Amino acid sequence: MTPADKLLLLMGEGVCERRSVIEEALTTSYRIVEWRPADGEAAGIAMMADAAAMVTGGDALMKGPVFKSLPLAKNLKFWQIPFTGYEWLDFAFVPAGCVVANAYGHEIAMAEFVLGAMLQWEKDFTTLDATLRTGSWQHRGVAVNDFLQGELYGKTLGIVGYGAIARETAARAAAFGMNVAAVSRTPRNAPAPLSWYGTMDQLPVLLAKSDFVLLTCELNDETRGLIAAPELSALDPDGVLINVARAGVVNEDDLFAALRDKSIGGAILDVWYQYPDANQLNPAAGGPMPSRHDFASLQNVIMTPHCAANTLGSDIRRYKNIARNLDLVASGKRPATYIGEGPAPR
Repeated sequence: MTPADKLLLLMGEGVCERRSVIEEALTTSYRIVEWRPADGEAAGIAMMADAAAMVTGGDALMKGPVFKSLPLAKNLKFWQIPFTGYEWLDFAFVPAGCVVANAYGHEIAMAEFVLGAMLQWEKDFTTLDATLRTGSWQHRGVAVNDFLQGELYGKTLGIVGYGAIARETAARAAAFGMNVAAVSRTPRNAPAPLSWYGTMDQLPVLLAKSDFVLLTCELNDETRGLIAAPELSALDPDGVLINVARAGVVNEDDLFAALRDKSIGGAILDVWYQYPDANQLNPAAGGPMPSRHDFASLQNVIMTPHCAANTLGSDIRRYKNIARNLDLVASGKRPATYIGEGPAPR
């Protein structure tokens, strides 16, 4: 990318708000322009046509008219997505030869979320707080001195997929005295702090041995519906499934049935089968329930609205990594988090 090509387009409110983080971390002199939804779709499409590099964010942007005009961005050499998941991306829309990268930086936040959720499962802070506020010294009808909280110490955390999120979680779980095991596609010796490491064909063994099962794998053709009725039946009857990956990794119907029938201990779910559109994110607007099943009626589920990665620290780390990718591309190198590129020029 030559100096004349270095027009960097930041698209979306969230991306523009992190401009200062990108600029402070960049070592390359880019000419930066911003587009926000209030500027109108026509302006966004026009700016995209001139950009050599682009950072875009927001679900509405990804699926709206601006995204559909992406093939018109003939000068675009690099497209940076400021988050990890890209299962929605159709590379047929990407201009020929344009390199695409995703972004990391959320691993610490997600690992802390998982540990916090497991602690909540064992300690039930929210119920203890709510009942004491009424003057009751009981827990779910049991006198507080007769109620024994659980512990993470000595329990087994089994992780499906052993990438960055899994590694950060494993380190923190081990610090709590948990036994940690994992399976993934790649054969390897068990790295510390894992006590056992297997390949995906050994998933039933992991499920049977784990008190908590954490899903951190990608959603793709191999993992879609990976956890269904047979896998759930392999889980210990007191076992808890934690999904911070993508909802589609778990069969929706089978998960609800297992929880409703209490054939597994419970679930901690941060990813869902139905999401609001951009117009429904306003609290006053309301939105769809996260599944066609009534998970909210179940007492053995912790439900959170896909927020495990949402911390200031995640944002700063993510946009520093984006600046690194922009520097790499400007120097003619592949971005560190390369995921693909548009079709070769004809």
